[in-house]
Amino acid sequence: MFAEFGVLNFWTYVVGAFFIVLVPGPNTLFVLKTGDRPRR
Repeated sequence: MFAEFGVLNFWTYVVGAFFIVLVPGPNTLFVLKTGDRPRR
């Protein structure tokens, strides 16, 4: 079902996507902080 999209193990894909969304790296935190500031 998902093999044509390159997803061989559905639960590994789900856990990986969940991990990427919930555990942002330092770069993502930086982008969120700078995007939050009012523009000058």
